[in-house]
Amino acid sequence: MARRRGVPVRRVVRTSHRYWSVANPVGLPRLTAVRWLAAGFVALAATSLPAGLLSAGQTSTAPQDDRRREVALKISDAGFEPARIDARLNDIVAITLTADDTPHGLSIDAYRIAKRVEPGKPLRFEFRADTTGTFRVYCSLTSSDGRVHDEHGELVVRR
Repeated sequence: MARRRGVPVRRVVRTSHRYWSVANPVGLPRLTAVRWLAAGFVALAATSLPAGLLSAGQTSTAPQDDRRREVALKISDAGFEPARIDARLNDIVAITLTADDTPHGLSIDAYRIAKRVEPGKPLRFEFRADTTGTFRVYCSLTSSDGRVHDEHGELVVRR
């Protein structure tokens, strides 16, 4: 710390090349801040367009994500359908879970997933398959008469 007449004085760092405002609280350089704001507005406008503005022949130009696995998983007293879920390492696994007859649960201990689904109310969730191996998938609920549900399957994650 510098001293002026025996009193400590803090030096002020000059930041004239920075642009600070409520829209730019980080203090990015002015051109960078303007570019980020413009990109944000373009992204907001693109995502908020109603789907009806595209004509019948047009499709969106969003690239297909090959690192995504969509799985429709049905649980009944007979078990899981399909009983095996295959994924590759670092895939995003999106599961749409439905119950046919009674409430069921889905648990995958290795991924700390525990979900409950009611009949007629599908549940959708996602997770990243970030660990390779074969993992047990099972129903974690018991029925009203105390019987443990015996539905089980497996999640296989490969490289």
